[in-house]
Amino acid sequence: FNGSRAAGASPYGTPDLMMQVFAFLSENGGVADPSDTFVVWAGANDLFFGIAFGEQNYISNAVESVEQSVRMLYQAGARKIVVLD
Repeated sequence: FNGSRAAGASPYGTPDLMMQVFAFLSENGGVADPSDTFVVWAGANDLFFGIAFGEQNYISNAVESVEQSVRMLYQAGARKIVVLD
């Protein structure tokens, strides 16, 4: 989703990374096909919005959200996960 963040609300109203992963897993019976390649690309908007809005801990929150999202995918069966930023 364009304008999404790894963690927290976007000024565009788009779901953050964990909400997107949760929605994907919910729509797929809680299973991530181990033969698929999953690409996680998040974090830049957290930096932009964190600075613009004077937020605290926006970097550590984004890193934690990416880590938890990758863990959720792995626990659901994903084995090929690419993380970009």
